[in-house]
Amino acid sequence: MSTRGRFSVGTNWDDAAVEALESLPDVTDFYGSLPLGVIGHGRPAVTIPGVSRAEALRHIRRIHDAGRTFTYLVNAPSLGGRDMSPSFRTRMLDMLAWVSDAGADAVTLASPALLETIRIRFPNIEAKISHNATVLTVEDALHWERLGASMICLHRCTHRNFPLLSSLAAAVSIPLQVIVTSGCVFGCPNQSSLYHMSITASQSTGRPEAGNAPPSSPATGRAEAGNAPPSPTARHGQGYCFSWCHATKLEHPVELVKSAFIRPEDLQYYEDVGIKNFKLDTRVLDTPTLVARVRAYHARRHDGDFQDLFSAFPLAYRTRVGTQMGVGDAPSEGPDRALAAFQSQQAAAGTPPLFRMDNRALDGFIKRFLKHPCPPSCADCDYCAAFARRALGFDDARRTQLLQALTDYHDWLTGERE
Repeated sequence: MSTRGRFSVGTNWDDAAVEALESLPDVTDFYGSLPLGVIGHGRPAVTIPGVSRAEALRHIRRIHDAGRTFTYLVNAPSLGGRDMSPSFRTRMLDMLAWVSDAGADAVTLASPALLETIRIRFPNIEAKISHNATVLTVEDALHWERLGASMICLHRCTHRNFPLLSSLAAAVSIPLQVIVTSGCVFGCPNQSSLYHMSITASQSTGRPEAGNAPPSSPATGRAEAGNAPPSPTARHGQGYCFSWCHATKLEHPVELVKSAFIRPEDLQYYEDVGIKNFKLDTRVLDTPTLVARVRAYHARRHDGDFQDLFSAFPLAYRTRVGTQMGVGDAPSEGPDRALAAFQSQQAAAGTPPLFRMDNRALDGFIKRFLKHPCPPSCADCDYCAAFARRALGFDDARRTQLLQALTDYHDWLTGERE
């Protein structure tokens, strides 16, 4: 394997993606989860292809045949204390036994109690710490290392604080990892409070005994036994977070530059301070998009539109099951029209993109942060805004239209519904 940094790639359960990346030596691990499970994960079930346990087992074997490891996600930030009840604990251990028997080399988690359980009951499985654990300080990292973690994925708010990254890498003896494709608003209150991740975890929790497709999954057309039909408002579960996030970026485009993405050209600076593991959040993408992103990072260069490499407006991204939010049935009228508007971004071939982000115009952006972290307040700094003016270009008419649709949808969610 390569001596450069290593990539962990989110699998969309398509063998073709593994085959397309098999020749890239820096890709050493794939990670993923079934749509539903006793322990939730970081994506709503409707965005994950509805593979069965048997299909997942075959895919994991294909990953191993390619000489790569596989990591299973059980990274709900909380189980609400249910993991201490006998009945739930039995189900949880049964699920983890299946994960072990399926050949998972590791799990990614965010619960210290779950880590200790795995260390005792499943010592053959490594325990990696999720971004959802919010590791921000040296003491955070040391705590997880003492519990027996094998790797820690740092919170995105550390990504542009290189003095801190250097201190973190020097403090622990286990590998550190960063997510390179993050498009979240910097300092997002929905993320820092774990509100968003708690919602997504709840939307991926269910009984996994049957085919493991979420109810009415467009990927399989079948419903999973043992799960009640979705509530009429279940599709709005993430609506608050997505409407706030998207509207904030449309109203304040500088947020696209402030988000904690890491460009392919800048991986070297992370390697220089001792971070050698990079995670690509790709498991909801279709295979051509997934492969293109990984190839760009493996090449350490991307010429063109940087939005091809990170989910700036993930509501619009095509996945193997439709779009990031909902299952393709959003009406064009009423409070859901924001969803329909974003889905339409990908609907018409040849439609110009909502915005462009010139990657070459971002050359040199990272260098300021190598020795100087951000000031206490963005109000005291114009650095990111200067690069935004240089790199970003919007279709202003569509931007205005989508911002209004999102604002109306957000108001409907938080106000009195008709």
